[in-house]
Amino acid sequence: MKMKKLLGLLLMGAAMFSSCGNDHEDLYDPNAAALMKANEYAKAFVKEFGKIDPNHTWGFGDVLGSRVSEPGAADNPINFSDVILPDALSQSEITMVSEWFATHKNPNSLSVNWSDFWVQQVSSLDNSIYMNSLGANGNHIHSFNGGKFDRSNTTAMYMINNGSAYFSYQNSGMSSWVDDKFTIQCINGEYYVGFDFEFPEKGIMADGYYNDWIVKIVPGEYQKSYRIIAEDLGDSDDFDFNDVVFDVAFNGGGAVVILQAAGGTLPLFINDIEVHEAFGVPVKTIVNTGLGESKEKVIFRIPDVWNLNGIKLTVDNQKVGVYQLNTEVGSAPQMICVDTNFEWPAERENIKNKYNEFKTYVGNQATAWY
Repeated sequence: MKMKKLLGLLLMGAAMFSSCGNDHEDLYDPNAAALMKANEYAKAFVKEFGKIDPNHTWGFGDVLGSRVSEPGAADNPINFSDVILPDALSQSEITMVSEWFATHKNPNSLSVNWSDFWVQQVSSLDNSIYMNSLGANGNHIHSFNGGKFDRSNTTAMYMINNGSAYFSYQNSGMSSWVDDKFTIQCINGEYYVGFDFEFPEKGIMADGYYNDWIVKIVPGEYQKSYRIIAEDLGDSDDFDFNDVVFDVAFNGGGAVVILQAAGGTLPLFINDIEVHEAFGVPVKTIVNTGLGESKEKVIFRIPDVWNLNGIKLTVDNQKVGVYQLNTEVGSAPQMICVDTNFEWPAERENIKNKYNEFKTYVGNQATAWY
């Protein structure tokens, strides 16, 4: 049986009409306005790219409902065979990073927004022996104690469904965790957390150099992931398919979303997460498409979602109302599923100009277009 809806829960709310049979036929109907916008987009798509393969599934045909979670504990990456292990640190990297923290006093801390990430040992000084444990977002980073990482079967610790907003340390003689003596820095495109240890009871005061203990943090990546590129229907003439770009995997209790770009200027939600807000920018700010701002990817989790049917993309367009993006077999796609190595177009770069075979792909889904 031919699949009618590719993303069952990504049904456009505008597709339903109400026949009220009243005398107010000129009342504004947001559902009708949204449907009109979708039809306008579909006509523009066919005009731009030509006739669509009637069996086209836009990359979704073989992936719906095909992933389930793999159980495991937050401190046991061995149970997560789908998680990509980070490379071990070289001695030159350790030396370079340690020297940077030792020579930069009171650096302004950056911020990253990751629910899933690795923590790797870089280096530590004498004061680190008093740091009985490290924490991230109030959760203990297991096996990091006393300035060392103690684990025999991997070189890093994986934090799942956690957070990277702040880091902390603790000593058994302290009444609480210390969460204001850390800094996050990006050095050569990689991220590191440094701690400045302070323990007044032992006469140890912070000195502004965050090299008492340094760890590296690496965003989580999953081997079995899909990339979704989408148009939010705000415009129907650019077809850059970068209004939102995100990767999704299913592991450890639900969906892991790695938000890569937000090229649209309308409020756009992945389930209940607004993408601009996730990047920490206003809705009108474009992110990671060559204009606007450049931001590190964002990682968040959607619990109890086991496949792409559970991912909803909702747009709040004040001109036409709230609607969900939709892709149907043989129709103009509002979303396309690609591999995670796919490079999305720059802002207002038509996808056919970046990928010359895209127009052929529209008419024949068997075409290798990227």
